[in-house]
Amino acid sequence: MPAFDLNQDVFNGRYRRLRLLGQGGMGAVFLVEDLFEEGRPYALKLLSTGAQTEVEAFRREFALLAELNHPNIARVYSFGFLPENGAYFYTTDFISGQDFYQAVRDRGWEMLVDLTVQVCRALAYLHGRGILHRDLKPDNILVDSDALGRPRARLCDFGLALRGEAGEGGFTGSLDYAAPELLKGGAADPRADLYALGVTLYQCVAGRLPFPPENLAATLKQRLEVRPARPSRFNPEIPPGLEEVTLGLLDPCPAERPEGARQVVERLEQGLQVTLPFDTADTLRAAVYSGRYIERVGELKELRQLAAAFLAGSRGFTVLIKGAFGCGKTRLLEEWSTFCQLEGLPFLLARGHGGEAFSLIKSWLRQLLGEPSRARKDEVRAGILEKFSDTLSLLLPAYYDLGVAPPAADLPEASRRIKIYEDLYNAFCELLEVRPSVLAADDLQQSDPATLEALRYILQTPRKPRAVWALALWESDAGWSHPETGGQGTASLAAWRLPADRELLLTGFNGDLVREYLQCLFAGQCPEPAFIDRLIRDSGGIPLFVGETLRELMTRNRIRFHLGAWTFPGDLEDAETIAARSFAEFLEQRLETVTGEPRQLLRLLALVESHLPAALVAAHSGQPLEQVEALLQNLERAGLVFLEENGGSRLARLGHRTIAERLRDEIPEPRRREFHRQLARELQQVGLEAEWVGEIARQWFAAREPALAADWGARAARQARQSFQNDSALEFYALSLQALEETGATPDARAEVRLGISELEYMTGRIPEAIQAVKEFLEAGREALSAPLRRKLCEALAAAWERKGDYPEALACWNEALTLEPDETQRALMMGSIGRIHYLKGDVETALALCGESLQILEGGQDVYGQSFIHNILGRIHFFSGDLKAAGHDWNRCLQLREQLRDKKGLADSHNNLGVVHSARGEREAARRHFEMALKLSGEVGDLVRKNGLLNNLGIMAYEAGDLDLAQRRYGEALEFLRRSGSDSEVSECLNNIGEISLLRGEYGAARKYWEECLRLCAESGFVPGTVEPLIYLATLHIVCNDHAAGLHYLDLAGRAAEDTRALKEQALIAEQRGLIALRERQFEAARDYLEGAHEALAEMKLTFLEARLSLRLAELAWYAGDRNGYEALLEAVPEQDSRWFEAEVHRLRGFDLRSERSEAALDRAVEQGRPFPDLMWRAYWLRGRFYHHRRRYGPAGENYQKAIETLKFILARLPEDLKSSYAAHPDIALLKDNAAKLKTEILMARSKNHDG
Repeated sequence: MPAFDLNQDVFNGRYRRLRLLGQGGMGAVFLVEDLFEEGRPYALKLLSTGAQTEVEAFRREFALLAELNHPNIARVYSFGFLPENGAYFYTTDFISGQDFYQAVRDRGWEMLVDLTVQVCRALAYLHGRGILHRDLKPDNILVDSDALGRPRARLCDFGLALRGEAGEGGFTGSLDYAAPELLKGGAADPRADLYALGVTLYQCVAGRLPFPPENLAATLKQRLEVRPARPSRFNPEIPPGLEEVTLGLLDPCPAERPEGARQVVERLEQGLQVTLPFDTADTLRAAVYSGRYIERVGELKELRQLAAAFLAGSRGFTVLIKGAFGCGKTRLLEEWSTFCQLEGLPFLLARGHGGEAFSLIKSWLRQLLGEPSRARKDEVRAGILEKFSDTLSLLLPAYYDLGVAPPAADLPEASRRIKIYEDLYNAFCELLEVRPSVLAADDLQQSDPATLEALRYILQTPRKPRAVWALALWESDAGWSHPETGGQGTASLAAWRLPADRELLLTGFNGDLVREYLQCLFAGQCPEPAFIDRLIRDSGGIPLFVGETLRELMTRNRIRFHLGAWTFPGDLEDAETIAARSFAEFLEQRLETVTGEPRQLLRLLALVESHLPAALVAAHSGQPLEQVEALLQNLERAGLVFLEENGGSRLARLGHRTIAERLRDEIPEPRRREFHRQLARELQQVGLEAEWVGEIARQWFAAREPALAADWGARAARQARQSFQNDSALEFYALSLQALEETGATPDARAEVRLGISELEYMTGRIPEAIQAVKEFLEAGREALSAPLRRKLCEALAAAWERKGDYPEALACWNEALTLEPDETQRALMMGSIGRIHYLKGDVETALALCGESLQILEGGQDVYGQSFIHNILGRIHFFSGDLKAAGHDWNRCLQLREQLRDKKGLADSHNNLGVVHSARGEREAARRHFEMALKLSGEVGDLVRKNGLLNNLGIMAYEAGDLDLAQRRYGEALEFLRRSGSDSEVSECLNNIGEISLLRGEYGAARKYWEECLRLCAESGFVPGTVEPLIYLATLHIVCNDHAAGLHYLDLAGRAAEDTRALKEQALIAEQRGLIALRERQFEAARDYLEGAHEALAEMKLTFLEARLSLRLAELAWYAGDRNGYEALLEAVPEQDSRWFEAEVHRLRGFDLRSERSEAALDRAVEQGRPFPDLMWRAYWLRGRFYHHRRRYGPAGENYQKAIETLKFILARLPEDLKSSYAAHPDIALLKDNAAKLKTEILMARSKNHDG
């Protein structure tokens, strides 16, 4: 037997031991509190033995109980294994009451009958599912109070429970409560449980057992043959009707007992002449919604297989579970959770809500880390907390004993956000290596944007953390949706495109499944086909709506149990009006049934936008917390409230806006304002300012307290900005501004808020909105503002005008700001910014003068940071003016200054700039060193955005140097990053780059795959401009492969898209490709028109490389058109480019004139430089072979022809099947073969002549 520590403080890092409730040979039961659920009490049952039979029985008990959800049966929650104790455990409801016998003593017959009916309801529920308790006795029926303080009986201890209509023979359980047929070795059926109920009743009414165990042999004989003595003999006050029912339950012949628990209640009604409703709203809901699971058996089987594969060693995967409201996603997750827990796979469930940033992420992390104090003591978890403290201390301050969240990292907003995502990815990787788990999310569509973006980042990685990610969400025909909940909308959620290895789409029931469901629910009976057809038609087959219809019909007694059988309505009038056809209709039906205290709670929740702590709801309503929690759970089951466990606090939210408006309208306006005022105070008083600052602001605003609303709104906006909830930040800024205007606040106070709005709009790229936020306000009240606030507004407006490209407006704002700045150093820095604007306007002389004057002031004041700032601006001015030497000097000086400041972020920027300078000079090795250093520094400071840009730069360098392997690797690293965090346009650009590298490497299939993915990505996001370039590339691919018809098709598509978006560069590239097709088909006039038009357009746009490439095409055209002079002139005029491909192509064209002696050196150079490019390479070999062939140098000619053919074979082997035939049919390949054949003939003839000689 494993070691078993009864004094352990915390079980499973989550359940704190409060006291021992009981102990036996097989284990113990503890009262514990859940540290993740605000100390919620549970009973934790621990199995101390490791024997396989006991373990399997323990697992079966949990699995059976996990299926049950009935108000009169104790529920189970989590199952697990404690490595430190070698023991299995599960948690169940802690029932702080008495056993059945103690609860009914001296309490009156009414209470006994009421509790007996409750026990019968539980037994009917069990028996209807083929489950026998087999150990029913007073100790296993506990009595506590429900939410309204009424006595409630609850069955527990199912260790001996058995599934099946008739169990195995033989006795199990407690001898005093065992039915006679079991003592004879007969089979158990529901009537054996009813016999045990009879013994329990007899004991309660008579004060003794029906067959006292003094003489065991005599007692057993009596029990097998006769009923016991009448209980009235021991208690004359027992009502006769109750006595008869009790004796009937104890008949030794099973056939003489009631058939089922429902018949017990019917006999009580008849004997006592009272009405005892068997079905209640809660029991009907339990009957309809927690029956044997048949709804999603296929999907559950698939999920179990995925979990089994994961346990067998699979790295992990992501599964999306999608469907309309009510399709059964939550129940499917519950059923899968039971399977996973029993298999030893932790199942960590969280629920999406938009009330806070990273809500799902925080919930999963808390469950993986465990209770904070223990996590800090655990070596592995403490190491993770320390390693990623920058991010985790921001999200989980409780794990760091921080009073306030730490300051954000000194990085640009985009880089800071990506660093958080990278830290989260790595933290999950390390935590899940130790504890592989299922990370499940329900209602994903309600999650905040920060959660969704972080999830996308994590799940896009090629090596995902070791977990099964199970994400369940509502989805309509249009995409992701959650109607009226305030969560993410269809369009915004669809934009996230979370990657999934498997998608499960849950649809409505079909006729066969509804029929099976009804037969299971009604013990094998089934209504008429017409009833089933109408049920499906009205409800759409949605499981929730089907269940609601049945429950309502049962409530109205239209479906009822009578004379041992279920009866169904003969007509369908009720069914026509009851079945919900939509989400809104369903909510309306549910709301109509809610009155009294529950409706008051709904009205309270209707006043808030986010979740409220249950403790605050209780305090506000003046009711006990336990009662409020029970009422909220009922409302959750009714689908009207969402409950969430979050950081030890149970939260409640009314998520449906339509219902919220209706409920708010029920509260008179003055009373409603008072409610808002009271809620705001209560949220502040319970110490929730940090977490609920936004809700406090809303409440003060709704209470018409503008001063307080303005203050809290500004706080909420700042907090939302820190957690990247930009839309929320704008909402709170707007609220604060409106409140300030109502109070008649000073212009400076309003300016502070407008400044925040402008900065936020600017950071998110909404430049017109950034300008609008301050422009009119500044113009209307310039003189009323203090100088510092006016200067800040001018600076913000200047930055926005500059970003928009309106440089005169930007200059005017900067000049005004300059007049308002008293500090000489700050004025010097502003002069540098003004100089930059002058350069952008084209006035380089003024720009340099202003920057020079600024630098002189800053050097005099020994302001190192300011000097680095100005040298950086000067470097940019010189670089873009073409003065690379001066640019290098300034950026080198900037580098030295930043080294003094030990500013790694700035150093990374300087090394990147110097890399660009050296690259422009053609000094590749120096450029590479600077880029590599910038890459290293960016990684150290966590600036992953810059790191990605540097990978792109290194990819370009490798491409230009002809190192296509390295280029592809660098672009691949950049693509991996962009898939996780980049915009569609950035991903598309990277896909295009990798596709171009693949094309040059001769990997035509891979190239096509990248460009087609780019097209799909742009089409999904509606990014039409992004489709032009991949369409041109696809056209290029088909032109290279000699499939001109397909090439023209893609060019037509690209042309229409380019015309729609006025993409001038792309239109020129389209013309270039059309010219190439015309050239290949020897249509020289058309080719000249296309190529010259493209050349002129690119020259106007100063796109030097593309312009030079067009010059090559024109030179090639001149050669084939017979214009030798034009050919020579064009080649001589081609400007040099720092590109290996370009150099190889230039020398190949120079080798066209096979009569010229210069051609040999040109073709040698073309072969040397063209080695990385197979399509160019075979043509260079072919030309060089022709050159030698022309001079009758047969040996070198044959070698070059052979190399050309081998290169062609290499290309053809890697071509997709559908492109091989067109490529092989290229006229130049036919010429190559013809040249090789002629060479062979000539060699044979020469040999023949030599032989004759």
